[in-house]
Amino acid sequence: MKSTVIKTLIIALALGFVGCSKTGKTNDSDYSGLLASILAAPAPDGTKSVVKITQLDSVSWTGVCFDSFIIANSGVSASGTDFFNATLGALQSAPPLVLEKTSKSTCSSLGFPGGITQRSTDNNFFYKVYYCNPDVGVCTFSAIQAAGF
Repeated sequence: MKSTVIKTLIIALALGFVGCSKTGKTNDSDYSGLLASILAAPAPDGTKSVVKITQLDSVSWTGVCFDSFIIANSGVSASGTDFFNATLGALQSAPPLVLEKTSKSTCSSLGFPGGITQRSTDNNFFYKVYYCNPDVGVCTFSAIQAAGF
């Protein structure tokens, strides 16, 4: 009698775990709600770029800048704040020598060389990306300031 109850309990628990695992959370990201809210009310704050600068040592800096944001499926322009929030930059905790902020200036006006059009795979934004580092071109003081250093 005891073994029948134990076997029944084990089978019930196993079925419960299998059922819960099929309906559990997945790692797939769904940004449709976030994109819908951006399309409904884009941030009118005038931000044009997102700047991320890393201090390598006391005199060396490397950075990346994003601007010219367009939501892929709609062609609607988005602000730097919309892009920053959609890529969860606002929620990331960066090390103290890495700062990321929105800016009201374009990447070119901050002194970033180049500019390559890219598409983010996770959140459906088209944007231009610029880099500064000792190999491509040094990070300007205005770019370093825009990141918050």
